[in-house]
Amino acid sequence: MRSAKNLALFVTMFALAGGCLSAGQEQPQGADGRELKKEIQEKVDKRLETQREEILKQVGKLLDEKSAAASVSLHDVVKEHIARLEKHRGNVQKALVEQKDYLDHLEKLSAQSEWAALAKTMIPMTREVIENHQALIASYNGAIAKLQKLAGSGSMATKSPAPKQTKPAPPAPKPAEEMTMEEAADLFDESLQLHQEKQFDEAIKGFERIYHAFTQEDVGITSAYNIACGYALKGEKTLAVEWLVKSVDAGFDKFDHIRADADLDSLRDEPGYKELMKRETN
Repeated sequence: MRSAKNLALFVTMFALAGGCLSAGQEQPQGADGRELKKEIQEKVDKRLETQREEILKQVGKLLDEKSAAASVSLHDVVKEHIARLEKHRGNVQKALVEQKDYLDHLEKLSAQSEWAALAKTMIPMTREVIENHQALIASYNGAIAKLQKLAGSGSMATKSPAPKQTKPAPPAPKPAEEMTMEEAADLFDESLQLHQEKQFDEAIKGFERIYHAFTQEDVGITSAYNIACGYALKGEKTLAVEWLVKSVDAGFDKFDHIRADADLDSLRDEPGYKELMKRETN
């Protein structure tokens, strides 16, 4: 039933915010609604602040550490920590995408009379949660950028002499476009806004830049999926299926989301789409 599905959506929203919704609780209205909103927002802010403090503690501890053995360089330690921060950031980026999906659902529900009041209460709260997630991603980007700068500076050199080389090592391959993760995050938000405004060609261009610069990162993988959505909405089914396959090959494994996403409705009968969805059971 539609009502049960909608109620499940709101329960999920409250759980993400750290709150709960009992079976007999009425829709928040007036002062009660404002108090509930305030309580949920305080919990979200507290959780995000805890995560930010943990980032700062980890970075500070790392910068204060010295290599315990000559065989282990500080450079390797920093690289390992960068990878750990990138993994945490990727989890937040995935949560951000899910929150934006919830916002889309809420905006649709606001047009239904039986859910309008509750949806209109939840929409500004969800937007605040999205802003907090974006702020947390920016914190991760800042910490990662500082560590990357430190890893590339001369201060990372150890006292151990470097082994002699008979010939210089080949330069590391560069991405298709020089772009920082912070720039990619900003471009992602801009492209998503263009997509929502149905400016699909411009949105696809932005997502393609991100994908080619960060093919193995979550932001690049999600961009590939969004490109598929853009082509599907344009009616270019072949390209849409190609990019959808590319996103799944890269690691986008949210088959439930793919199945439910209205952006991809035009692909449901496409042989390539049907073949791709068989992977879910493999």
